[in-house]
Amino acid sequence: MAPQQLIAVVDIFEPADSVGWRFKPDLDIKINTGEGEVRLVTDAHGFRTGPGPETGTRPRVLLLGDSFMAAIQVEYEETFAAHIERGVSSSTGQSASVRNTSIGGWDPPQYLIQSRRTLEKDTFDLVVVSVYLGNDIVHEAMEIRTALEPPSIHEFRFPRSMSAAEWLVALAKPIDDRLKRRSHLYIWTKIRLDYLRMRLGLSAAYFPDVHLRSLAESPRWDYTADILEKIHDFASGMDIPTLFILIPSHFQVDRSALDQHVAAFRIDAGDVLIDQPNEILSERMRGRGLEVLDPLPEFRRHFEAGMGPLFGSVDTHFNADGHKLLWELVGERITEVLEKRTIIAEEPDA
Repeated sequence: MAPQQLIAVVDIFEPADSVGWRFKPDLDIKINTGEGEVRLVTDAHGFRTGPGPETGTRPRVLLLGDSFMAAIQVEYEETFAAHIERGVSSSTGQSASVRNTSIGGWDPPQYLIQSRRTLEKDTFDLVVVSVYLGNDIVHEAMEIRTALEPPSIHEFRFPRSMSAAEWLVALAKPIDDRLKRRSHLYIWTKIRLDYLRMRLGLSAAYFPDVHLRSLAESPRWDYTADILEKIHDFASGMDIPTLFILIPSHFQVDRSALDQHVAAFRIDAGDVLIDQPNEILSERMRGRGLEVLDPLPEFRRHFEAGMGPLFGSVDTHFNADGHKLLWELVGERITEVLEKRTIIAEEPDA
């Protein structure tokens, strides 16, 4: 009577030196994170791409980010990367291409490592860095140097101790993985008990502490801005401009979702400054000469005007409309930078 989107995720990650993990290379599979079945195609380097071969045309854009830009919740044609390719090509008459190196779970230290690797090997006209305000404000200016075991589907095993955490990993998580892929009733129940599960500590959801007043004086803002500045400086050394886009969380856009999160995690509403990460990080980044684009105000206006959701209902990353709106808000600036680069490149030497 109430069919649900069954989760269909396979092992799509592999360990990778320095950055920790990435998508497996040469994937061409179907997955479903809760918003519908999606085709996931990766290139020989383990980065998401369209179903066709990369054209290698100019202008070329390097896109850095996490799961919001990897965007496995929507088809490739609906992603922000695809909007860049179509939008720039339409405006400039040139066939733009995007190298999307975004991987779920990455943060600024990994963006920095990947930007250096990619820019040293290939030529680009623009670097676009997405910074998700939910978890990209890092605790220290460190870089990952060893390959890590990526998240995977949990398998049943005999508990190695009597601790609650061990029983959770050995039995509860494998049961959860299997029911999410098989039981419509289980999915239906989990969604309706989402905030109760948060209260009981049975949900993977969390409330980012960067929205708390107590974090206003944290050194994390400078740690993060310093790393992002290094990305800018490395690209600038190759005469490549860089744009930074701040990615909002769903409860920054939807006030009712914010109220539910605050209540579920028993947080005093007076301790919450929902725009704090935008204001502080933007100030630190602009003070370092970085160009920052913040679409949050327009995302709110869109949502409050009743123009439809911008995030998934089960998987709260951008839906297709969220990616489209992001392009509509920042696409003009991206195109402007690339057009300027094209004009300079076509000017004859003096």
